[in-house]
Amino acid sequence: MNLNTSQLFALFAATAAATAMTVMAEPVSIPENFWRTPAQAGRFVTLAASWDAVADFTSEEKNRSSNGINDRLNNTRFGADFSLDIPLAGGYGIGPLKDGANRQGIVATEPGGHLHFTGNSNLNPDAATVRFMARGPFWERGQVMTLFSARRETFSIEIVKKSEALALIVRKFKGSPDAREKKLGAYWSTIFEVVLPLPENLDAQKWHSVVASWDAKAGSGLVAFDGTGERGRLTFPADKRGTLVIFLGSAAKTGAYSYSNDGLSIKGSAFDELQICNRPLEDLLAFEKLPPPPSVLLKAEQGARAYFSTLARLQRFGGWQGVYSWPTLLGSDAQGRSLISYDNVISNDKSRGTALIATCLLYGYEILNDHYYLDLARKTADFYVAAQSPEGAWIYIYEIGVNRVEPYEKAEYKFQDSVQSHPLYLLCYIYRLTGEKKYLEAAMRAGEFYLSAQNPDGSWSHHYDIKAKCGRTARGLPNGGEINDLAMNDAIDVMTLMWHFTKDRRYIDAMKRAGDWLLKAQLGGAVNGCWAQQYDSQMRPVWAREFEPPAMSRTATADACEALAGLYRISDDKRYRDAITLCRDWFAKNIKGSKMFDYYEVETGRPIIAHQDRIYHLDDEAEAKAYAAFFRGVPARSDWQVPDIGGILRTAVYPVVEKPLDEAGAAAMLQLTQTRGKLAADTQNEAGMWVFPKIAGSIDSIGAAFIPGHARALMLLQYIDAARTVRGELPLAYRGGSYPHGLGDTKNLALPTNWYEVPWNQ
Repeated sequence: MNLNTSQLFALFAATAAATAMTVMAEPVSIPENFWRTPAQAGRFVTLAASWDAVADFTSEEKNRSSNGINDRLNNTRFGADFSLDIPLAGGYGIGPLKDGANRQGIVATEPGGHLHFTGNSNLNPDAATVRFMARGPFWERGQVMTLFSARRETFSIEIVKKSEALALIVRKFKGSPDAREKKLGAYWSTIFEVVLPLPENLDAQKWHSVVASWDAKAGSGLVAFDGTGERGRLTFPADKRGTLVIFLGSAAKTGAYSYSNDGLSIKGSAFDELQICNRPLEDLLAFEKLPPPPSVLLKAEQGARAYFSTLARLQRFGGWQGVYSWPTLLGSDAQGRSLISYDNVISNDKSRGTALIATCLLYGYEILNDHYYLDLARKTADFYVAAQSPEGAWIYIYEIGVNRVEPYEKAEYKFQDSVQSHPLYLLCYIYRLTGEKKYLEAAMRAGEFYLSAQNPDGSWSHHYDIKAKCGRTARGLPNGGEINDLAMNDAIDVMTLMWHFTKDRRYIDAMKRAGDWLLKAQLGGAVNGCWAQQYDSQMRPVWAREFEPPAMSRTATADACEALAGLYRISDDKRYRDAITLCRDWFAKNIKGSKMFDYYEVETGRPIIAHQDRIYHLDDEAEAKAYAAFFRGVPARSDWQVPDIGGILRTAVYPVVEKPLDEAGAAAMLQLTQTRGKLAADTQNEAGMWVFPKIAGSIDSIGAAFIPGHARALMLLQYIDAARTVRGELPLAYRGGSYPHGLGDTKNLALPTNWYEVPWNQ
């Protein structure tokens, strides 16, 4: 046979494409009780639809049209019985079918009839199992039709009835075929596929089961017909976006540019018992053998889903506000009702802002296998990359406009309230999960900013003055040190984290200077061994806000001890531990019981409080009443929790030894998290949030409200992580919510292991 040049090229292209897509398949047998069971909700089910109770359209509904407009003739009634995202169905040309596979199903009443569902949490594109029953003319030999498809940004995952086979296909979505691809014919867009030959004597009038499953990380997929299938290699293109839309009875790409004749349904094509799960088939079959999960785990998982759904609802431009009123969902940066803002404001403040919320989403993505949570967190990470200053810093609150991100108030690069640290942790965490270098590069810029902003004495200030190139206290004093609201704790943790990511000794040297400053800042006098919230450059306690006096601070003392304990675990420097011991002894001698005042005068040790830059002694009845008079007679609190300095001292150990997580370690983590997880789940409202009837308890409170970055969110997720790990539903691994030394926090999500392995003295 003589072939011309174009024929040779076409033959070569087709042969090359076929070779690229050919895989060695292995047979698969699926238990009948899996594929024949009616679709229903479950722990790993993301969408289930049976259509058993759907009524047909009435004559009146069918005839309501006016110039083609008909508000009744749509697919709303064919929505899912259960879904993690929106259950509503769209599409056209679908009707109920009385003789379904079990009770009632649906049928395409015209060519091209189909259903579609929102993607998001309804289908995890990285790993999923899809099953349904199907009947109709498409089963006939020679007929072709796409039965199911899920579209991402650049490709789709489709279940296709080919002429004589059933296939799970990864297809290009963007663009149209070039000259070479057109020569490949109908399947020009196929990137990879697993193909199952169908029986020759297939009865198209009977219901048949279709099961498809894939795992992008493992690079495999399977497709099965009536319980018998093939598993093979399946390659997925890199695609950052999650599932946009799910089709039943349609390809993702139809019309002139699809160059495929299987994309549209055949009239009479019928479906029933659609169920989508967010795990590969082998996982689902293995999990069926496990004992039933405890009720507290079921409640916690449902609570986590509700929490994340509310976060998705509230996210704007990649961010959130710090507080939301309930049930009106008005956002504000803090608890005062004068702080209510429009929804184009993003909070990065109070150690509970946007970055912390996004880290919870990433953690949820890891333990619940929901790619939509990664999509939401990616929006946040991209916001922080865009909002980062040239110096590598962030401000505490932003206002978003068209093509602009700018300060909502003053452009103040704070170190307290985790304004710099939490975005950095988030960026390191999402880099760890995705490997995208833009996030690491932004984190490294933030690390360099931290180094440049350290004061000469080793401290970090309330904020950094970009123009003057120096740190400043809340009142503008140059080079003053700040312990309040985790300024020093966060800085030391950032130094540790950045050393792990860069191996740059400058970060270790900066930690040493910070430790020296904390030792020098320890107070003497009547509060010997404690700390103030803020200092000037001469190590003298100074005023911050009008209610933050130059005094011994309960919270700053606890924070300083925590920071020193962390430094001791890295360094074995006894000075750090001795300072905590001195502090513990002061508390043992001077504080009786479990409650105390918030501030104590340095010179006298008397309990005090401040308002409008004036100090009131709370052991003086007249002064205490004078303070209360500002607040309609409400007295100052004397019931603040005494910090557990002794407990902090007990955790200050060296060396810190780590070992991989094993079954015993996982069981220990479950013991640590179970009570906390139950508390978190039991106190959620219907939106998955933790509502305070009068947030902060102050007289100017916004009232009933919740904090989307509340600590109980992490408590809930830590328990789910531990419980699923113990059950074998997650791999034995530290993910950061737990780490080798107990329960982790935000920084551990960025680096779950080897935190204290720092070459301090090398």
